[in-house]
Amino acid sequence: MKNAKKLLAVGLTVCTAAAMTACGGGAKDETYTVTYDNSLGSDVLDAIPDYQFLPSDLSWMIPNGLNLDVTLDVTADGNYTLTSRYYTQNEPEEGDPTYCNIQMEATGTYTQEDDMITISVPDSATATYGGGAYITEQGMFLPFSYAEDGSTGEWTSDEVPEILDCVPETVFTVTDDGAISTWEAAGDATGNPKDNADADAAAEDSTEGTDAAGTDAAAGTDAAGQTAEAAFTMTSPEWDAVTMTFNTDGTCAFNMAEYGITEECTWTFADGVLTVTKSDGTTAVSEMDGDTMKLSYDSVTAPGQMIGNFESTDWADFFQ
Repeated sequence: MKNAKKLLAVGLTVCTAAAMTACGGGAKDETYTVTYDNSLGSDVLDAIPDYQFLPSDLSWMIPNGLNLDVTLDVTADGNYTLTSRYYTQNEPEEGDPTYCNIQMEATGTYTQEDDMITISVPDSATATYGGGAYITEQGMFLPFSYAEDGSTGEWTSDEVPEILDCVPETVFTVTDDGAISTWEAAGDATGNPKDNADADAAAEDSTEGTDAAGTDAAAGTDAAGQTAEAAFTMTSPEWDAVTMTFNTDGTCAFNMAEYGITEECTWTFADGVLTVTKSDGTTAVSEMDGDTMKLSYDSVTAPGQMIGNFESTDWADFFQ
């Protein structure tokens, strides 16, 4: 669970306890909401909880133009409806290249103590995916996206029971004015079932991931199948899980390890300028800010959506 919890933007509709009489008195229904957007740029990655009731942690998409709305409706009879939705910030029409709509809706029961609402694993849930194929191509929305191009689909927990794993027993912290402050999994519960499964598989592979010479099999290989030395790595100050690795043989790679994404590329360095040539032939060119080299890499997998901004102060040790 991330330590920093900042409320970025909140939309709300609520009948609060203080206004109970005005709303009719007695038991009441309430709605709590929160919207995470890119108004704080990369800081949103510290603010947002590390699971959002979907197969994978998709918070990396927020600085790149997507919003996340989470709404928790609770009723006086002890039931809840949870809706978690990622969508393109300017909400283009379906068919637009930037269109994206990813949603989970779940229903179940809840208990409340003061400002803490604990929801059960849902009785039923529906997962919806609409948008470009890049998320599905990387397996981020499995097991729900079976469409060949990954462009659209809707699945219920009756059809795909694994959907229920996306909504673990969760404790929400809420405010009197109808805002969700944060949430976290209760007890031993975990979110992100797809990410968890991938991590388990990667850990198992790592125990077998050395070649006969004991070389780390995770290292890059050149066209001849020889291990290429990853001699230099640039990191992103916005997100340490995103890296650029540069090999001495002129190859490089854009890595989003958390999501299993690697894009191979090549690099050249001349007259103080680093040029990275991507697999589609486009380039990323470095700029200098004092002694700091900066490189912005717009991915081939999802142009305009996955962008790594890298910085280095010790670049000269490798490139010169």
